[in-house]
Amino acid sequence: MKKVLATVAFLGLTSTWDLASAQNTGQQDEGLLLDEEEPLVAPPEVVRVVGQAQTKEEYDAWTAIDQTEELRPKAELAMDFLENHPKSGLTPLAHQLLALFFQQQNEYERFVEHGEKAIAELPTSYVLLIELAVGYAERGEVQKALARAQQGLDGATAAERPGQLSLVEWTRQKERLEADAHYALGLSNLHLSMKSSSTKVQHLDSCVEHFSKVIELEPDHDRAYLRMGRAYLGKRNAEKALEAYARAAATGGMTAEIAREQLGQLYTFVHKKTDGIEELIEQQREYLMQQKAAKEAALQELQNQEMQQFILPEVGETPQTQTP
Repeated sequence: MKKVLATVAFLGLTSTWDLASAQNTGQQDEGLLLDEEEPLVAPPEVVRVVGQAQTKEEYDAWTAIDQTEELRPKAELAMDFLENHPKSGLTPLAHQLLALFFQQQNEYERFVEHGEKAIAELPTSYVLLIELAVGYAERGEVQKALARAQQGLDGATAAERPGQLSLVEWTRQKERLEADAHYALGLSNLHLSMKSSSTKVQHLDSCVEHFSKVIELEPDHDRAYLRMGRAYLGKRNAEKALEAYARAAATGGMTAEIAREQLGQLYTFVHKKTDGIEELIEQQREYLMQQKAAKEAALQELQNQEMQQFILPEVGETPQTQTP
């Protein structure tokens, strides 16, 4: 639910409806009916504008969606909206909402269907672009993943902070999105490394580069560590692969069990024993804690800088200009 709300906030689009214009149109129609000598003229067609309602009915229907808190009934209203107002300027927002709903329901085909329809008219919706990129990458649809990930990454990098978010909140959300974009790029290169021996090394190097960026932005990104382990195996670097698998296991994330299994197999092959696996995982768990602590300290510093801007100087002191 938070992701849906954040996505709409990033877009900065609101539904609007020109009541005065509609009222004037109604007055004109009434005048035409009273004057029998004047020929009837069809009212001009309302121009469709993305992000705006064209009629009061559309506006009211979208308001009902906007005021609904639970995601499922919100999605049901969005489906009704698309059926009743297929030419509305608000349809891409309805498709976007439905894409994120079906993503949470693990209905991949419907997620892609609505997601692609949304970004066709909302090309700067970088949240949805990155979500699509990750979905494509996980399923091996490499070219689609590469295109959407780069579009989303470019959009997220260039995006300005929404006014309703603090600097720390914005930094957290932006870095999480950028991490997911790099993850999609890294995973796509991992797929490509398996398809061509002539470019294998190049793609594996790109894997490591993107996955390293992921964990720099989000130190407990378990999937990045797991995939990085596979990339290092492709580079014949067993020690780095063991380290990556151990970190994936140490995160306790969704891939932790898979990582632990991969780690056990590789560790036994390299060291000819199983003693030491748990110790390695514990070492990497401490490493992750240090990385996350450093990340939190950096965010705390950002928060302190932001708060400092609102502290008034003492009497007689010269105000200092704060750099945002």
